[in-house]
Amino acid sequence: MNKKILAVAIASAMAAPLAMADEGNVTLYGQANASIESVDGDGTGTAGTRTNVSTNGSRFGVKGWESVGNGLKAIFLMESAVALDSGGTTTLFDGGRDGYVGLEGNFGKVALGFHGQPYKTSTNGLDIFGDTIADYSGVMNGNGTYDSGIGNAVIWFAPDVNGLSGHVQYGVDETAGSNADKWGAQANYSNGPWYATVAHASVKSATANSDTRASKIGGSYTFGGATTFALIYENLSADSAVATGVKEHNAWYAALSHNMGNNTFKLAYANAGDDNDVANTGAKQWSVGLSHHLSKRSQLYALYTQLDNESGASNKLGTTGSSGELTPGVGLDPRAWAVGMKHSF
Repeated sequence: MNKKILAVAIASAMAAPLAMADEGNVTLYGQANASIESVDGDGTGTAGTRTNVSTNGSRFGVKGWESVGNGLKAIFLMESAVALDSGGTTTLFDGGRDGYVGLEGNFGKVALGFHGQPYKTSTNGLDIFGDTIADYSGVMNGNGTYDSGIGNAVIWFAPDVNGLSGHVQYGVDETAGSNADKWGAQANYSNGPWYATVAHASVKSATANSDTRASKIGGSYTFGGATTFALIYENLSADSAVATGVKEHNAWYAALSHNMGNNTFKLAYANAGDDNDVANTGAKQWSVGLSHHLSKRSQLYALYTQLDNESGASNKLGTTGSSGELTPGVGLDPRAWAVGMKHSF
């Protein structure tokens, strides 16, 4: 009798997850990415030569959904940055990256929370050195100004319709008497070897006449399933009360990658023009690298990157999320070698 009761209990325990699978799903995901770097800041002190072990956009997340009837799903996502190099300031988990709760249906996804802003995420896939010290945000995205997410936000992810998709996000200031809100939008088209995107960001300021905005277009094409060329152009501007006058500049980025067996060869170049035609405030960055794929989810990589600031510029090297990020002094030209490993799950 006891054996029969035990058999029934085991069968019931195994059947329960199967029944739940029809009603919902929870997924763990993330990325472990670390590198050792030799960084030359083209100066002394904090800008001098040093060796880093850096965590590069490492993250851990959980997401899921549950059917709630009428064709709707309740959805959620919680994602944290992970500090693989030193454990962060106090812990391995080093602050929130994305998080929201909402509903999904034929209209797409509508949620409340915080998420990488549409301006940033629209071209994430075009940055062939993303989440490394050679990330294009040293020159693009307003030298990283638009790399952060939008918090306290209403989020809409439009459904994919014949390759067309979109993302709109509006974040409120939450400060009494202030309307320093943020919003952004992207529209994308993907079809076989083609990808194209257009995006906009706007940040209202609590200070009069100090709003900022940015717009960009980008795209890529893959030749023969092996060679991909990507191109981005952006324009950034700010109202007259920002800093010492109207700030505006254009920037562009080009990247070429080629797959050969288990290896991917990479070459990228970024160029930011002068601010509002103020001489010597531009910057250029070029990067070259190789990734060796151990599997679909694991790779080893090596790269070299160099950032050339004009005499009045101090663009950074690296990206937010990398503990090796470096902002040099004005006019300095940092460069770095890096060898690392990335595993996605």
